[in-house]
Amino acid sequence: MEKILQALKEEKINEYLIVEETVYGKEWFCIGKKLDMSRAKKVKHFYLTVYQTIYECNERYKGSASCKLSEAWDIKRIQERICDLVKEASYVKNPYYELPSPSSDIEGKASSSLGTIQGVFDVMADFHEDEDIALNSYELFESMTEVRIVNSKGVDVTYSYPSHELEVIINAKNEDHEIEIYQDIHFGEPNIAELKHQLGKATRQAKDRVKAEPLKQQHICQRVIISQENVLSIFRYYLFQLRVDALYQQYSTVAIGDKLGPADFHLEGLPYLEHSSMNFAYDREGRPCRQVTLVDKGQVQNFWGDHIFSSYTDNLDTTMVYNFKIAPGSITLEKMKSEPYLEIVQFSDFSCHPITGDFNGEIRLGYYFDGEKKVVISGGSISGNIKDNEKTMVLSKELSKYNNAVVPSAILLEKVRIACE
Repeated sequence: MEKILQALKEEKINEYLIVEETVYGKEWFCIGKKLDMSRAKKVKHFYLTVYQTIYECNERYKGSASCKLSEAWDIKRIQERICDLVKEASYVKNPYYELPSPSSDIEGKASSSLGTIQGVFDVMADFHEDEDIALNSYELFESMTEVRIVNSKGVDVTYSYPSHELEVIINAKNEDHEIEIYQDIHFGEPNIAELKHQLGKATRQAKDRVKAEPLKQQHICQRVIISQENVLSIFRYYLFQLRVDALYQQYSTVAIGDKLGPADFHLEGLPYLEHSSMNFAYDREGRPCRQVTLVDKGQVQNFWGDHIFSSYTDNLDTTMVYNFKIAPGSITLEKMKSEPYLEIVQFSDFSCHPITGDFNGEIRLGYYFDGEKKVVISGGSISGNIKDNEKTMVLSKELSKYNNAVVPSAILLEKVRIACE
């Protein structure tokens, strides 16, 4: 960091942003329950942005250029790269904005612990196997990231955060065939109880997959329930609609006070969420992350996003949102499932377009209930549009947590197209 600051001073650079990122990481790969390989690493990166104020026809513009610098570079090489950035920035003519100034507002909690990783290995060692289910392999990634952000306006902040990723492959079989289930779980500090729950659910659904029957015409139902992590794709549509860059580029047209989402929809951004891998005290521009109510009772309250587009849209009192929470819905899962329904719990691929709200996905695993009995199904697809469903959309009272989000466990939709194979 000091070499970069010295080089900037010698080159008389007045506006800059430096992000120093140090990652301490470990990886373990196991075949079955037996360790096959492990390794550790320490990586340091420096990201430099140089800004230029450009005057043209009595108007001010802001140019910028960025690069990654190596810790091994000497001052001379850093200076050469800075000169290149100054030239590159002179060709960029964006609307003018001021860089962020220092702030004393801090709501995010600093995470200084990775937690007890041994608990994760204990969970995997206790993974229940039988004649139908086997643990194929798993890989665990652990990292602690330390970040320092410095800019020319006096911002100089540091924070750290833990992150884990667990990739698990489960084999399931019956008399007819065998399948592989891939589970990818992200978290900050380990939550052993939640990890057991997710792996148990994955095991039960793996057993269901091998006995699923193809989706048929008689399984088509007006009431479609989307559950598990698939709900995140729908809720992220609403997050996108509230981003300041989406407003500036006219991908979103919502305004403060507009209706957004189903009735009584409540969405808030959080600087800290327990066991999240995205508990950042500051954003990448050095601004503190704060709690913000984005939607309350179905009405837009605030926007969120980075400093540049906040400046462009005159929404300077914004914050970045890395964790978010949605309030519980109006009915329980039991009530939601008391009438005939088609519930989809796994897709081969499920996507929701952040601008149009169009969604579609190929069904990997679902359950059809005709009012009397439940059948496991697979195959076929669904499609629809979020905006077409908002008036009749129902969220469950039960909540589920997925790394950086707490959301209703299920969404009931009634305007969905269902296609059989």
